[in-house]
Amino acid sequence: MKRWAFVVPFVFLACALAAGICGAAPAEDLERRIGELEKEIEESVKSGRGLSTELMEELAKAVEELLKGEKDREESDGKEPGDGWTEVPFTGTITVSRSLSGSAMMKEAGEGGKAPLPGKKDWRWSGRKESGGSPSSDQEGSSSWSGNSSAFLSAMITGSEPIPDGEGHVIGYQPVGYVTGRVTERENFRAKHVSITSHYSHSAREEHAFSSENIDGWCRLTVNPKEGRYALSFPSIYLGDGTGETVMAYSGPDLRLEEREPWHGLGPVDWIPSEPDRETLRYSPGSGVVAGSFTYALPPGGIDMDLIRRGLGSFPPELSGLKGELLSGYSGLAEEFSGAAGKTPGMYSGTWTVTWSLNIGNVPVRVELEPVGDYENWMPELIWGVGNFVRVRAKIVEPAGQAGKIRFSLEDVSREPGVCLNFPFVDREEAPDLVISEMSGSGLNIAEDGQSAVTLDEVNEAEIVIQAKDFGARGKLSATAVVQAGGKEMEVRAVLKRTGEHWVTLPQDENGNGIADCWEKVRGIWPCAADSDDDGEPEGKAPGDGLSAYEEYRGFFVKGRHGRLDPNTKDLFVYDPDGLAEKAGFGRVTGLAVHYVEPEEGRCTGTDDRPRTVNFRSGFSHLVDQHCLWIKKDTLPEPDPFNWGACEGPPEIGPPRTADRYVLVYADQIRADLERTVGENRPELTNALAQRGLRPDAAWFEGQVAGAVAMTAIHEACHGLGISHHYRSLRETLPKGADVEKAIMALDISPSTGQMSCVMRYTRDWGKHPRLTFRAESETLDILRGRPWPNTLCDTLDDCRGQMVVSDRETGHIF
Repeated sequence: MKRWAFVVPFVFLACALAAGICGAAPAEDLERRIGELEKEIEESVKSGRGLSTELMEELAKAVEELLKGEKDREESDGKEPGDGWTEVPFTGTITVSRSLSGSAMMKEAGEGGKAPLPGKKDWRWSGRKESGGSPSSDQEGSSSWSGNSSAFLSAMITGSEPIPDGEGHVIGYQPVGYVTGRVTERENFRAKHVSITSHYSHSAREEHAFSSENIDGWCRLTVNPKEGRYALSFPSIYLGDGTGETVMAYSGPDLRLEEREPWHGLGPVDWIPSEPDRETLRYSPGSGVVAGSFTYALPPGGIDMDLIRRGLGSFPPELSGLKGELLSGYSGLAEEFSGAAGKTPGMYSGTWTVTWSLNIGNVPVRVELEPVGDYENWMPELIWGVGNFVRVRAKIVEPAGQAGKIRFSLEDVSREPGVCLNFPFVDREEAPDLVISEMSGSGLNIAEDGQSAVTLDEVNEAEIVIQAKDFGARGKLSATAVVQAGGKEMEVRAVLKRTGEHWVTLPQDENGNGIADCWEKVRGIWPCAADSDDDGEPEGKAPGDGLSAYEEYRGFFVKGRHGRLDPNTKDLFVYDPDGLAEKAGFGRVTGLAVHYVEPEEGRCTGTDDRPRTVNFRSGFSHLVDQHCLWIKKDTLPEPDPFNWGACEGPPEIGPPRTADRYVLVYADQIRADLERTVGENRPELTNALAQRGLRPDAAWFEGQVAGAVAMTAIHEACHGLGISHHYRSLRETLPKGADVEKAIMALDISPSTGQMSCVMRYTRDWGKHPRLTFRAESETLDILRGRPWPNTLCDTLDDCRGQMVVSDRETGHIF
């Protein structure tokens, strides 16, 4: 098994970042050799041979030599004695974060598909996120991959100690403080009957104390007050000495296995130090504050090898790159399935963000943020329309007794439509989903929009109350204190003690996906991408139910009560005013989590505005308008024996979007057909039932009607999930020929075939074809004699269960 499939993009990216950040033209021979090595590595991966250790070592050596030359050149260009540059003591924070996610669908090539490459299986990748709709109609089977990776580094510099030379002269400064780092990665691979999940989580903390014998240059700040410029090197952390684990779970028909391994494969969280561009990094010497921020976005589709060969010269010099390799044990399996060269499932998109806020000199003031109460388990809720609360405190901890005016600010607050995915029923003006509540107390001046507040007096600490206005509310809270210290007024940003960040995420959201971490952990999907749709149960044609992880977290109203969904189980919404599907046990038969909604909750009111759409108040991480099924009793305009129901639509059967407005059950026709069948066969039925201790009385008859209605309701609703009749087993019983095939598709031939307990099997034969002389039989009569009405979905030859497709992003069965 090739264990490098997911590693390749990160290895190339780390090398490219290193080359790009330095920003100078490499020596011609090194540039040529690096290009040759990258091409050899790419061809090796495409051919299935994996990565060569020798090639990687040679590439690393060439890049190292290139970096050394650039560093030597930079050091000779500036900061010579007397040029105005000087190293200074400082305090503050530096944070670097990385957030990546990816998703892909493997589609089995149909008869008209392209031939596979040599040595490759007949599969190809298609981008799910980029499709913007349904996949092509040739999709007969599919597998999915999704991945989410986040890393965060925070450096807290609490002071700086002077470094003397042998004669006592200060030659530099040793920053004192600590660095914390964490990485979480989760990848899912799902195919029919196979599910593999890899979950990696690791964190570490490094203390940096002063030692005159061992100078620790973990970060450094030099400034040029005359020119108002500065240069900053970034810290790094190695996670190998921290805590964490890798969990890999395999699931298949004959295998359920979970492996827990010690930490491996990611290390270190290495922000490659670089010399920032002194032309763009400027500060005001009078303020004594050095601050900046930069975000780089990696576009969807993975890494462009041509761009890498050019050295990624467009990368900003402020940016340092995170190197991380997760050696997922199942990556080789996914590689084998992928088929198309260059489209292995390591193709992430995402962002790298670097921020720093520093004060020159040893500032003796420290302000901390601290959530109060059960913050780790807090999720936004609305109880009888009133949002719940979370409290946050800001306190000036150093020096003791220091007071100042404390200001709180909400940032990056969501403005989702409505309050959840299907409420309210009418449009309303969008407003911030988090506000500072008046319950915070009288000592605060709260802004009219509820997004900021400041203490009226100078205080040592202050506490505010944040109120939720949406079940998916998300945002950040920061605080600053304006104090008098060192003979001058200064504004000090509060830090979250646990991480060193300048904000508290609401709710707690370490992986930055907008979902409360506690919900992800309870559901066993932490960390996940907000737009992932990996529901794997029950199995079917494709994973997912059309609702993103964030949408399932934000939740729905069902019969007037709000609930969050299970991201591991496929959800289907049904408007069932006559109770047909619910009484029939539709959820039990299909294995789906079926939610029976009121008409307004599923847009089943006759409106033409997105009818039957259940997530009509969607916003963030919306994948597709997901539809419900509307099942109702109806009456035929004139009698039509054994025409018991209908689920009409286009040539495509399933998913729910393809069904016409109604899934119809002709209960009156069912009753009439059973009354006639019983009347025509009463003596025979009486004898058959007597052997079972039964008799064909009124109670027995109503039970038969209920059984037939239940079977029909499920049968027709399953057409809305892409499940066809038993055509495979039907073809096995008939002679071959184009005329027979045409008759099958026209429903001119329909004998009962396939598993008898399956609801998709016909209970009555008929045929109108001159070449066929089979004798039509009515299984309805057999059932009335005592055989149970069908109430399952088969997984044998016709594989009705395997045809099921719930997500409206997918393609059903095409006729």
